[in-house]
Amino acid sequence: MSFWVITRKDLKILLQDRGAVVVLFLLPIMFISIMSFALMPMYNLGGKDVEVLVVNDDSSEASFRFEETLNKVDGLTVVSKFEGQKLTEEQAQSLVLDGKYPLSIIIPSQFSQALSQQEPIAITTYQDAAQRSSTSVLEKAIEGVTQSFSMQYTINRMVDNQVEVVNEKLNDELAKMEEKYEQQYEQLLNSVSVGLFSLETIESSTIAGDIERDSLILDAMKDELKIEAQEALNNPNVTVHSLTGAQRRSSQPDPFQQNVPGYTVMFAFFIVTFAGRSFLNEKRSGTLQRILLAPVSGWNLLIGKWVPFYLIGLTQVAILFSFGHFVFGMSLGSSLFALLLISLALVWVSSSLGMLIASLVQTESQITGWSVMVILTMAALGGTMVPLFVMPDLMQQIAFITPHAWALTAYQDILVRELSWTDILNNLFILGGFGAVFMLISIWRMRTYISGEQDSTKQIITRNELVEKDS
Repeated sequence: MSFWVITRKDLKILLQDRGAVVVLFLLPIMFISIMSFALMPMYNLGGKDVEVLVVNDDSSEASFRFEETLNKVDGLTVVSKFEGQKLTEEQAQSLVLDGKYPLSIIIPSQFSQALSQQEPIAITTYQDAAQRSSTSVLEKAIEGVTQSFSMQYTINRMVDNQVEVVNEKLNDELAKMEEKYEQQYEQLLNSVSVGLFSLETIESSTIAGDIERDSLILDAMKDELKIEAQEALNNPNVTVHSLTGAQRRSSQPDPFQQNVPGYTVMFAFFIVTFAGRSFLNEKRSGTLQRILLAPVSGWNLLIGKWVPFYLIGLTQVAILFSFGHFVFGMSLGSSLFALLLISLALVWVSSSLGMLIASLVQTESQITGWSVMVILTMAALGGTMVPLFVMPDLMQQIAFITPHAWALTAYQDILVRELSWTDILNNLFILGGFGAVFMLISIWRMRTYISGEQDSTKQIITRNELVEKDS
């Protein structure tokens, strides 16, 4: 008996099991659809701006300019009116508490005065506790805007002070020059007995003209300094140029790039349950014993039991990625060949783990308990339920003790970061290692079981032959 006969039998049984079809194909599609749309605001898909309430209790030129600065922040839209009327602090608090807006900002009265006099002033924010993951990011952005706005006023004040110092020094020098010139003028008057015109008139008009001209020069210098300082603030010489690797896209996935590969990886391991149940049912029904009586080697039996779960796993991955691509328009990344390599490695690990569990369990309750615990624990740790990028650093490191994290990051390297298959070789080798360990242990366990069953079968046959001879 070749392994293909066993494979075909198990495939037929598995595909006729409606529960298996639901769990392996329909359930992940439901999870992908529901969770992707439910988490869409978290990923800010399509560049949809987050609306933030702003209550302006100052109504000064500075406070309106601060509002305008907030509104220029990418991904942020300022809402300062409610039902056509200026928003009040009580209305803002109520709207945030009701969960309609994540955050509100209160610009206090005396805002402009405090800025101009360099006095401390606090801008109050109200946050929706249920949207803390979003508001914490918004709060950092608002702090940055506030610091930048305050710096602009500081720069303007410094320019005013410097120009005032220069003006005072210049006035002092002009006063000294004027005093000295008046002394010389008096000496000249004393030495000239008569004049045909008034030197005093000429002197007064000359001095007045010089002072007026110097004042205009100082005002122009002041304006120029302010403009240069503002340009230096807006266009610094040192900037941060963020890249995600050789003209690649963002390293953070959208909801479909997270959930399609995430739940594909998670549900690929549900084959573990059906592998264990298949072995247990055949043990109970005596089918496995009858197979062992046939002229079939242990390797043919192992391969024949493993291949159907591998083929089902590949079909599952192909269907889920096709669903994500054709229904939700998810990009398949830069390399279909790389996706195929990851999928082959993923299913190798999941089907090998299925063989391992099948070789260990002895009862239905063990299958349910062990398989569910292993599947859900590794899925939670591996980032398939909760995105890795929102996990704490320690949890991100722990995640890579599971094959799930290696498979998921490899998928996202192709889908999100648009890397090539050579960039995921490390992931593929590690997934191959996981699968090899699982398979080697399962082979050892299976061979021990097969040897025991064959020995017991031979003993039964020998006993029956002896009974027949005696009779």
